[in-house]
Amino acid sequence: MNVHFLHHGLVQALVTILAFASFLGICYYAYSPSRRSSFDDAAKLPIQDESPTPLELPS
Repeated sequence: MNVHFLHHGLVQALVTILAFASFLGICYYAYSPSRRSSFDDAAKLPIQDESPTPLELPS
């Protein structure tokens, strides 16, 4: 067996584990109950009407 193949396989395994751990961390961040209110507020931003009325426009 060549040492290069063992090293390559180990690196692939570590990258896979790191990617999976990152995925789990992102899922935890996205679905964490403590962040629900801030995500709900951010979801409402596009539909909030804050455009100025003609009376509020500068002359």
